[in-house]
Amino acid sequence: MLADHLGRTRGVQTAPERIAVTAGSTQALAILAEMLVAPGDAVAVENPAHTAARQVFRRRGARLLPVPVDEEGIRVSDLAATGTAPRVIYVTPSHQFPWASVMSLGRRAALIELAARVGAIIIEDDYDSEIRHKGSPVPALQGLAPESVAYVGSFSKLLAPTLRLGYAVLPSSLAQPFAHHKQLTDYHTPGIEQEAMAEFIAGGHLERHLHRVRRIYRVRRRALAGAVAAAFGNRAAQIHGDETGLHVRLRLASPWTGQAPALAARRAGVGVSPLEDYWEGDGMPPGCHLFLGHGSLAEPGIHQGIRLLAEVEKRAPG
Repeated sequence: MLADHLGRTRGVQTAPERIAVTAGSTQALAILAEMLVAPGDAVAVENPAHTAARQVFRRRGARLLPVPVDEEGIRVSDLAATGTAPRVIYVTPSHQFPWASVMSLGRRAALIELAARVGAIIIEDDYDSEIRHKGSPVPALQGLAPESVAYVGSFSKLLAPTLRLGYAVLPSSLAQPFAHHKQLTDYHTPGIEQEAMAEFIAGGHLERHLHRVRRIYRVRRRALAGAVAAAFGNRAAQIHGDETGLHVRLRLASPWTGQAPALAARRAGVGVSPLEDYWEGDGMPPGCHLFLGHGSLAEPGIHQGIRLLAEVEKRAPG
C-alpha cells in the first residue's frame, strides 16, 4: 500500500521489500547514520539545516560539511569545490528546511551526478512535501536515482505529531542491512498502527485527508501573506517558500540581527526562529531572516501574531 501511495503521490520508484517502517523519520535517519557513517567520515549537510539531523550525524562522530543553500537548493558546486568526498549527503529538496526553497531540476541532476562520482549515498528527507499549496507536489529526488537515494518520510505532519510512524525507502543494497539494524534497535515497529495505516491508505482515506488538509493550509497560507502585507505596509517584508509545507521564511528589511528578533518577538507572545538557530559556521547570509510556522494556527491567530511581530519590529533599534 505504501509503495503504491508514494509512487502515485511522490514519484518514488520502489517495491514493498525496499521499504522499512520506523518509529518516525528521525529513527530512520539514525539507523542510516549508524549503517553508513563511521567516526571521521565526512557528511555533507545543507546550511542552514535542521539541528536534529546534524545531531544524529555528530553522534556517529561524523565530520560535517555545511553546504550553503539558495533559492535553487543546495549549492552543489560549493560542495564539489571542497574537494572532499562525503560518505553521505543529507538534503531536503522538496521544501528545504528551514530556508524554504525547492531544489531545481538542474541542481538535482548535478547532485546525483556528484554523488555517483564520489560514491556517496543521498539521504532525502521529504518531511512535508505532500502539503503543496500551488500546483502539484514536486516529485521526490529518489525517483531520479533510486539506487543512490535513501528516501525518508513520516505521517506525523499529515496526521498527528504523536503518531510515531515513519518509513525509509532504500536502495536495494541497503534494504536487508537496514532491516537487520532496525531489528537490533527495537525488534519491530508496533503492528497495530501499521495495520490501521494500511487500511487507511487502502480505503482512500489518506488521499481524501490530504485533499482536505491542503485546502485548510492553503487558506492559512493566504491569511499569512495577507497579514504580512497589511501589517508591514510599504516596508520591505518578503515571504519565501510559501508554495508548499507548513513554514515560511520571512525576510525583513530591518536592522535586527542575531537572536534579538526572535527574543523580542517571543516576549511579545509570537514564536519565531531566526536563521542563527539553524546556521553552521561562518558566512551567514545578510539580512533579517525569520522562520514562521503556520500549520497549527487558525486565521485569527495568524493575523494577531503578524500584527504583534510588526509592532515589535517597528521598535527595533536601528
